[in-house]
Parts: sequence; structure tokens; C-alpha cells
Amino acid sequence: MFGFALVLAIGGIALVYAGFKGYDPRTVFTGVFTGQAPSKLAAVSGTGAASTPAAPVTGNTSGQCNDKVPLVERGGVKLQPPAMGAFLQAQARAGQRISLTGSWRSCAIQTAGYRLNPGRFADPASSMHPQGLAIDVRNPVPANVRAALLASGWFQSRPDDEPWHFSYGRAG
Repeated sequence: MFGFALVLAIGGIALVYAGFKGYDPRTVFTGVFTGQAPSKLAAVSGTGAASTPAAPVTGNTSGQCNDKVPLVERGGVKLQPPAMGAFLQAQARAGQRISLTGSWRSCAIQTAGYRLNPGRFADPASSMHPQGLAIDVRNPVPANVRAALLASGWFQSRPDDEPWHFSYGRAG
């Protein structure tokens, strides 16, 4: 296998753009850089069912990037509590771990990605990743995983050109 990886590190977090043979070149991995293979950065362990908590979702209404939201972490995935509950519910429905290449990103990481590749990253003010309400599933997304996410409250606003991107609670 051959390819390249571009690593942008900000505050102990690494943004890795990987262009390896056999990987979707648009795939971006975020997480604490541990030297592990990218596939190990955001795989979530456990498929136990969890109901979606009734806690409200904190959204961005300011028109500016806001990453100061309540988050929970499980297996390297960071999301707001209701989104995490829905994610775990989707894993149970799919009957498997759902492998992610991204979840919560700080405003700094989202801004750096947007500056590096505005065609791939949303404007930080409109992205749901800093809000802990978006995930990127390893591409190609299996049909059973897509169905489980959609049945658990996740949305795809651009399934044709971003089939890996899902947002929780509202399309975006």
C-alpha cells in the first residue's frame, strides 16, 4: 500500500488527510494523534442499546463557530449526550460497531480544515461538527448502517456528494 498523509496538529489534536490506495481520498480522520493507524482513531467499541436521552440539544444560533457544548466521549467519539444516545442506538440497530472518521471537532480544527479544503469542510460557523452533532462514517457506508442511523434520528443533507456525513436532530 502506498500513499500520503497530511497531518495538521493543533493543541494535541491531529487533523489527518489520508490519501492511501484503497481509502477514499476525501476521508479525514480527527482525534488525539496516538501514532495509531487512522482506522483506530475513531472506532467506537460496544454495541449495547441505549435510548436517546431527553436532554436538549445545544445548537449554534449565533452565526459564529461554537464548540463550547456539553459532550460525552465513548471510544474516541465525542458528541452531545442526545446525539451519543442516538449513535449507540444506531449501532445496536445495525448489529455492529459503526466505524467513524470524525465526530466533534474544535472550532480551530474546523477552521483549519476549511482553510485547507473548503470543498470538503463546511464553514466553521455552519458546521455541526463543532457542536457535537455530526459524524463522518467510514466510506463506503454500508446500507444497514445508513438505515440504522436514519432510523435513530440522524440525517443526510447531501447523500450524493457527502454519503459519509450525518447530522443529528436536523439536516445540516
